[in-house]
This record gives sequence, C-alpha cells and structure tokens, in this order.
Amino acid sequence: MNISSSEWTQLGDLAGRIGYPSEKVTAVRSRLEAAPSPTPHSLVVGRPSTGIELFIGHWLGNGAADTLRATAGTPLVIGRRPDELHLPLGSPARWKTGAVERGHVVALATPVPPGAGTLAQMGALGLADVAVMVTRLGQPLPLTEREILRSIVPLAATVRVVVVGFAGEAPNEADLADVSVLAFAQMRQAGARLGQILGTVVWIPGEKPRQGFLAHPSAALHVDPAQLAAGREDAAREALQALVRDMSEYAAANAPPHAPPIDDEEAARLVHDLAGYLADLGREVHRYLGQRPRATAEDLRSFARDALHGWRAYTSLGGLWLRYVERLRPGAEAQFYEQVKLALPLLDSPAGTTFGGAPTPTRRSSGRLVRHLGRAALTLALGLGALTWGRLGLRLHASWLQGAAEVASMGAGLLIGQRLGGWLFSAAPPAEPQGPAAEPHTVVGWSQMENRLVAWFAGFIRLAPRTPAEELRLLATRLEPQEQLR
Repeated sequence: MNISSSEWTQLGDLAGRIGYPSEKVTAVRSRLEAAPSPTPHSLVVGRPSTGIELFIGHWLGNGAADTLRATAGTPLVIGRRPDELHLPLGSPARWKTGAVERGHVVALATPVPPGAGTLAQMGALGLADVAVMVTRLGQPLPLTEREILRSIVPLAATVRVVVVGFAGEAPNEADLADVSVLAFAQMRQAGARLGQILGTVVWIPGEKPRQGFLAHPSAALHVDPAQLAAGREDAAREALQALVRDMSEYAAANAPPHAPPIDDEEAARLVHDLAGYLADLGREVHRYLGQRPRATAEDLRSFARDALHGWRAYTSLGGLWLRYVERLRPGAEAQFYEQVKLALPLLDSPAGTTFGGAPTPTRRSSGRLVRHLGRAALTLALGLGALTWGRLGLRLHASWLQGAAEVASMGAGLLIGQRLGGWLFSAAPPAEPQGPAAEPHTVVGWSQMENRLVAWFAGFIRLAPRTPAEELRLLATRLEPQEQLR
C-alpha cells in the first residue's frame, strides 16, 4: 500500500495537535515501510495434545515433537539454520532440520492465549507468510482456541486452519462441510479479512488424500505468491485504517477547542505579508544566480527550498509569520510546505544562456605576440650594440673601469631599447565587441511559483478551519476510498 511521505507527515501533525501518542503512528509507519524479511517465516500454533505434536512429529520427527512439548508455551524456531532468526526478549528453543524448504517455522503449543511477551517476540519478526491454527476434528475450535486464533491473526499475512483427525475418526462430506463453515466463521470473528483467509483443510495420518485433505503436513504452509501479496496488502490497509479509527476516536474524546474564524482584514494582511516575503526571497534567488552564473535549475530550486525551509527556525520575518499562521491555523505549516514542494518544479534556469552581459571577446592573440617579439628584438639589438661600443670605443687603462663601462653601456642600451620598443610597438586600441551584449539572465518561473503560493494561501486562510476529526475522515477517504469511517 503506497502512502506518501506528506500523508505520513499530515498524520503525525494531526497526532500532535490532538495529543495522540506519536510512537503509535511511528510504529505503524515502520511496519508498513519495512523491507521484506530476508528470512521469511510461518507460524504453527495449537493447544497441547490436540494434534499439534502429531502434526509436527509426522512432518519433522518425534524429536521435534518432544522438543515442542518441552517448550512449555514458548516459541520453538525450526529451520535449516534456526540461529538466523533472532527473537528479542529471550532465547527461544531451536530445532535444526532440512525438512523446512523455505525460511523458518515458529511453532507454539500453548494451553492459553499467548501473553504479551510472547506476542511481542513473534511480532518483532515481522509479518509471517502464513499462520496455521491446528485444532482437533472431534472438537474443532473451542473457546480457548478461538482466543488463541484471535491473538495470532494480526501476526500473519494469511491464515489457515488445519483440522487433525485421530485414528478411528472418519468424517463424511457433511462433517467436512460443517467443519469448514465453522472454521471460516471463527476466522472472521477473530478479525481475519477475506483476502487473508486460505480456508480449512483436514489431515488424518494414513488417510488416503481426497478433496479438502492434506497429503502431508508441510503442504499447509504453502501459499500462492499472489495470495501472499494480497494478504500483505490487506494487512497494511487494515493497520492504517485501525490507526486512523483509533485517532478519530481519540480526537472525538480529546479534541482541542475549535479555532475561531479569521476576519477579512487580518486575512488580507497575512496574504500581503506572504507576498512581500516571497518577493524578498525572489530577489535573493536572482542575486544567487548573478553570483553563480552557471547555476542549474536544480541549484536554484535547492537554494529556494533551503531558504523557505529556513523559516521553520522562526528567526526571520518569514519564520515569525509562519509561526503566527500556525497558531491561528494548526497544521498550516505542514500544508504550506506541501504546496512549496508542488510549486518548486515551476522554477527553472534555461541552459546555454550567457550570463552577466559580458562582451564577446575578439581574437587579438596573434597581434599581441608580434608586438612583444618586436619589442624584445629591438631591446636586445640596442643592448648588444651598446656593449660593442663600450668595448671598442672606450679604452681605459684599468680593467675594472673597463668592465664597469661595458656593463653601463649595455644597461643603457637595454633601457633605451625597451622604451623605444614600447613606443614603436604600442598596443592597438581595443576592438569593439562583435554583436550585441547578452542580456542579464532572469530566473524563469519565480513569478509563477510566487503567485501559486500566494493564491493557495489566500484561499486557505479564508476557509473555515476543519476539526481534527474531519481532517482524519478526509485523509482516510483519500487513502482508501472504499472504506468510510463511522
């Protein structure tokens, strides 16, 4: 059963508003969103000495039946690797066997309905594929077994009743029909749904198999994949409906005072304030794009989403506005952010746009290279010429004076060459940009997003507020239209 995160958020918000324990909502959500167990299991339950030991012993051997008798009302884990199935609240007995083809079997022989600890142990394993209730043909499903059946129905996706016959019991067709009708009625009274019930089968050791009879005990645990999927869907639906019904009853008994209506002047002021805060945020988004010209549409949406969710800190003007609206209309914050989620896809940034209005550069790299080469050649030539003149034209008697004169001559030549080259090979005036400059980029879709949020809030704040019970009823109708709360 697919339930969106926003619907779970709405349920959690409603639970907080009416004071309903939030851990109950969390528990149901965890159960419905849990991944299928890598080690599937089945349940086999019955009263001692009414056929369950015979059922287990004929299938897995007398050793397994003796171990089941010795468990004294505690679960017995059976499988190829029973240590893989971990039960909390204690270490159960285990029986290793290769006769279990798939997953594990949790067997329980109890004279009374299982206690809360035992049910918690089995419930912690997740939803079992099938729960098999073993009863006796001579006295099928007495009151105690009906109570046991009622306790195990919520633990499995499907339920089946196995009627065990003893030596000398030879039921006719009418007896089998009566037992089947009785078992079906008791399963329904125990809370089993139509999609959960697999029916009733009879097993008599040594009896020739016929219609409605089991050929072997292991066949009672076989479930068609389509039936298993339907049973799990029904279990999820029932868990959610039970949660909503419980919350509705709690809301009816503990409903907070009804919120008064908001006058038109106050509503108009709140709408105007929201429009102003969104306009301010729009300018921030434009500045963000100006600072990051290559930002993608997802970058813009992420920036806007983070900024809007920052209002939840109640420190900015937008946050203070949101807090005030939440006080006036409990639940408004969750609905506002649901509308933000729906409006964000309107925000876009077209790819391939030139940002910032910068002129298109022209190709001047070849001319710049010629100017630099010419300036370097002239400087080098004058420097070498001055050095030659210093050696040939100046004949000084002292060697150190001769060297100093040569260095001075070369330095003067280089300086003159650099200045003369800079004048002769000066840079050309900058070329005009080719084509018109690109226009500054504008965020696409912000106006549509802003208008959508303001329009939604204008209608929302002027509507008469619903009571929590009405909101729960509407939510239940949306999640499961064919089921109506009473």
